[in-house]
Amino acid sequence: MIACALRLQLRPLAPVFDRWPLLRSTPGLAQLQWARSDHLATIEPLSVAAFAHAILSTPNESVVLDIGANVGAYTLLAGALGRRVVAVEMQPGCLEWQRCHSVQLDALGASRGMSHTLRCAQRALALR
Repeated sequence: MIACALRLQLRPLAPVFDRWPLLRSTPGLAQLQWARSDHLATIEPLSVAAFAHAILSTPNESVVLDIGANVGAYTLLAGALGRRVVAVEMQPGCLEWQRCHSVQLDALGASRGMSHTLRCAQRALALR
């Protein structure tokens, strides 16, 4: 397990894959460690299914913009499905989760003989 996943107490999504048959055949997806995997499985199962279907309906060279990425669960999903991802999040506390997802995607890409590109951006707004 990747050190950051252990430190952040990330969990695998594999135990709830029965909710998303479309994702079961994605190589390496079951081994990834997810932030808020329980939330995805219990609160957002239809959103995950719709998102995965939309991503898989695009060309492989597509870039996914995850604006308001939060902890990056959908970012990780899009990257695991082979798309390049740009994740933008304003909350500084979420950036560590996104970086951990990026490390996992790099490892997954290397095992598949391809490179994943995840760019995490954090920008604070000064309101006057």
